[in-house]
Amino acid sequence: MCVVINLLMKVRNYALYCGRLMRPNNIPDLIINIILPLACGVFVYLFKNAIVVESWIRNYLPDGLWSYAFTSAILIIWKRSFNLLWLLLVLMSGIYFEWMQYKDIIPGTADLTDVCVYLLSFFFAIIFNPVFKQTFKYQNS
Repeated sequence: MCVVINLLMKVRNYALYCGRLMRPNNIPDLIINIILPLACGVFVYLFKNAIVVESWIRNYLPDGLWSYAFTSAILIIWKRSFNLLWLLLVLMSGIYFEWMQYKDIIPGTADLTDVCVYLLSFFFAIIFNPVFKQTFKYQNS
């Protein structure tokens, strides 16, 4: 019961913070770390047959950009501090997505390389978090 109450309090805090998330001061952080990676991933995914690039870029870059943007979004929501529960949710969602493909629950090809790309981009976002926290400190305080 205590866990449920704790989770409900976190959801309430998240909802309260979302009102402050879109302040004009946070826009550069959102654009650089969420919107731009997602837009690049969508571009590569939509035009993968028209772009002449290595197959690993076509196949794995959109997944890595998605994972980076998702991790960055969680970090930005929590004022760039580490909230282990939500960061584990990011990791587990990528792994779960690949597991669902493996079990044919959703269409696609399960690939261990995808999981590695999710992990790599997750850790990339974590490693560069202090840089963005310092750069946007006046915006996320």
